[in-house]
Amino acid sequence: MRGKLSILVILLLVLFLRVYDLGSESLWLDEAISINTAHLNPSQIIENRAVRGHPPLYFFILHCWISLFGDSEFSARFLSLIFGFLAIIMIYKVGKLLFDKQTGILSALILGLSVFHIQYSQEVRGYSLVVLLTLFSFYFFIKLFKKQKLTASIGYVLSSTILIYTHYSGLLIILTQNFYIIILYLSTKGVPRSRLKKWFLLQAILIFLFIPWIGISINQHIKIQSGHWLPLPSIISIIGSFLEYAGSMPLLLFFIILLSFAIFSYEKVKVSLEEKSVPKSIKTYRGNIHFSKDSRIYLLLMWLLTPIIGPFIISKVSAPIYWTRYTIGASLAFYLLAAKGIKSINYRYAKVAIAAAIITFSLVNAYGYYVQINKEQWREVTSFVDINAKPKDLVLFNAGWIQIAFDYYSKRTNIIKKPFPKETMFVNKKNIKELEPVIKGYNRIWLILNRSGDYNKLIKKTLCESYNLLYHRNYTSLYDFNGKYGGIEIAFFRKDNQGLVQSATVPDYSD
Repeated sequence: MRGKLSILVILLLVLFLRVYDLGSESLWLDEAISINTAHLNPSQIIENRAVRGHPPLYFFILHCWISLFGDSEFSARFLSLIFGFLAIIMIYKVGKLLFDKQTGILSALILGLSVFHIQYSQEVRGYSLVVLLTLFSFYFFIKLFKKQKLTASIGYVLSSTILIYTHYSGLLIILTQNFYIIILYLSTKGVPRSRLKKWFLLQAILIFLFIPWIGISINQHIKIQSGHWLPLPSIISIIGSFLEYAGSMPLLLFFIILLSFAIFSYEKVKVSLEEKSVPKSIKTYRGNIHFSKDSRIYLLLMWLLTPIIGPFIISKVSAPIYWTRYTIGASLAFYLLAAKGIKSINYRYAKVAIAAAIITFSLVNAYGYYVQINKEQWREVTSFVDINAKPKDLVLFNAGWIQIAFDYYSKRTNIIKKPFPKETMFVNKKNIKELEPVIKGYNRIWLILNRSGDYNKLIKKTLCESYNLLYHRNYTSLYDFNGKYGGIEIAFFRKDNQGLVQSATVPDYSD
């Protein structure tokens, strides 16, 4: 009864943290792109995702969702909230299935209060679905090796197939499971050949079901080889990922200590009678610390490390693909190990104190998340332009896809919108020459930059040769893009009545 009450309290708290402030912040660019994609019909979604090289399943689900409930910020994000909420139930089930009910409750508490996961439960992106499906895949994976039932096999194949059709990071989850099976097979305990055959049959089914998307996956990897916007990762990147999983440095230190309790075993060993004859100050028992021999711990360690080390190595030898949110599945093993670490502590009051500390620090992190501007302020930028723009003004975007977020909010139909450059986000001395015919004939220009590849500010410099810069502002947010703060830059340029450029001091409206 106490366990049911605990999980109920956790679920209510988790639901509140994810519903609170759900629609208050503006959509950021990737959310707007998600909604824009979901408005396409199913065949167009497949075509769109094939061009971009990303699996389509989340967008099918979002398509059905917004058809029923609309595409407002609150409504579109609520779908991710549902996935994030269900993930709390599933990590409880996985923790209980692996270890016991208390470990399940503790892992549900840690995941539920994680500001890292609260964020992705409040975004129109597929990452909370990835979390849920990862847990489903591992739940049925564990069931398969407890009891070889048909329902577990079907559940595993379905959840794993949906996972890899949601995000490529799901392939690393499947790889983790196969590594674990191979290690078990090579170990002294081994895996019965009959079970091994059934396992590889399930893997063959997964490969067969993924065949329609394999060619697209290969093409996407080739595109990445030719250049990608992510930076080359380092060990600091991995540390940064663990810091994001934890939410703050104090919590990261807590979790590292708890992981050591889960990974290492401590036993008291009796000393010999001869040793007892030495001065009384020597204790009767001494400690013996050794690495855990529990195969369940090995599974969690592989679950934690493979989704991190895999893309890290690929980034080093091929092209950069490492980003913390792509490793989100690893965070679940991190929380399960921390929960097992708490459970391993023999002193009840110490457990309570640690749980209270985790709750306190997590709620402080959540408070910081809610009071800050975390997402790009497209609503505010678009509203400013809509109010101040005149008919036939030119709104110039640094890339075509940037316009998607603007169009989500803009109500104006009498302004002209153009991307520059049209085919790329990068500006150089060669393609900047193409700007002149784009702006020709316009006396008023609104320049909107987001994730700009114009590193030398060539667009603004070129515009300043023929126009007065009358307004400039940076709308910043805490969204971390490429290691920098995200945001939107807006500038307004105008020719005077005579068409001559007047020298003027540019007012500083930067935040």
